[in-house]
Formats: sequence, structure tokens, C-alpha cells
Amino acid sequence: MRIQSSHHHADRGLDAYFSPPEATASLLGIESGHLPRRILEPAAGDGAIFRPLQAAGYTVIAFDIVYYGLIGCRVGINYLEAPPIAGVEGIVTNPPYKLALLFAEKALSEVPYLALLAGSSRTQQYLLRLVRMGSAVPTKIDNRMVRLERLSGAGSGATASPC
Repeated sequence: MRIQSSHHHADRGLDAYFSPPEATASLLGIESGHLPRRILEPAAGDGAIFRPLQAAGYTVIAFDIVYYGLIGCRVGINYLEAPPIAGVEGIVTNPPYKLALLFAEKALSEVPYLALLAGSSRTQQYLLRLVRMGSAVPTKIDNRMVRLERLSGAGSGATASPC
């Protein structure tokens, strides 16, 4: 399955395909009771995840490997090579598709909460992988997959249904 493009990976550069506002709005609707207060967004891009989380009152640290115009984003940081950020309780991100597994593995070694967003512009559906582990990294990961469906109209009205 190809995600958000009909390009081959070699043509996609750094895999910079940004999340739609519906995806973060749905995340907030589903997870507001579980999201940690201090979040890292390590592939912040244009801020599509960062801005809504920050507007909802979360403390969000944003960085990315290149600058995409997000004011306050720490630029030039490759998450896969970066040391853990002290005080971060969770990671919410839409990583480069071809690096998603590596992002997830690193995140799960650093924080007890992870939400990965991935989308398909062709089907207009968004997948949200949630991992909540409590206070210590478990040997068995408890996760669930949620399909976020984009409805007509911008931003409001996004719904979520379990897959």
C-alpha cells in the first residue's frame, strides 16, 4: 500500500507529507484523557500536529531535520540520532513513512506514550497507532489501531472508528 503519494520512495526525498487538520483533531477527541502534558513532535514539518496540541494546552517540543516554516521548531535534528529529551512524557508524530518503524522503536525506548499518524490522500483515511504503556516500558506492547475518516468540510466533524 502506498501512503499519500503515487511516487516511488526514491522520488520522495525526505518523505515530507504533512498531516491534515482532521487527523490531529481526531487524536485530541479520542485521546484527550490519555495524552501526556509534555509531548515531543520529532517530525514537526509545517506544524500540523504541533499547533493543535499546543492550542489545546499541551507543552509541545518540535523539531525536524529541515525547516518547513514552523516558527519555534528546532531545525537540523535527526530524531533517529538525537538523544532523548528530558521531561518528555510522550511522542506524537507523523514520521517519514519509510522510517516509521525506526521512529516507533526509538520512541518506545524513550517514552511511555506514542501516537503515530499515517495517512492516505487517495482513500482520505488516516491511521493512528496508539501505544500506552503506563510508567515503565513493558515486554508486551498494548496498542490499538484507529481509522480516522475525513469528512467533507475542514477540520471539524472528523470521526474515529476502531479498525
